[in-house]
Amino acid sequence: MPVYRFDPFRLDTDGYRLWRGEVSVPASARQLDLLAYLVAAPSRLITRDELFERLWSGIAVTDNALTQLVSELRQTLGDSSADPRYVQTVARRGYRFIAAVERVEPAAAVAPAN
Repeated sequence: MPVYRFDPFRLDTDGYRLWRGEVSVPASARQLDLLAYLVAAPSRLITRDELFERLWSGIAVTDNALTQLVSELRQTLGDSSADPRYVQTVARRGYRFIAAVERVEPAAAVAPAN
């Protein structure tokens, strides 16, 4: 499974962990699922319906559940809806991951920096 880097974070989809530099960042499983889905397609608008299907397949949830999850993810990343660096809201449509993302092989992701 891929590892995604977006400064200063690293998302290890195999280990199911988010790192900020060398420090593990606490995040819920659902936050990690959302983040993995967004970073896998940076710059692409991910519709609310697509996210509901991906994150809550077969489970009836309200719009508020997704809004709350995005808010929690932003808090985890230190992001803001008013001035986003990572997750941009597209009103009444969905979300877009706007930071530059590098997809790397797991072995390269843990190589020490020079």
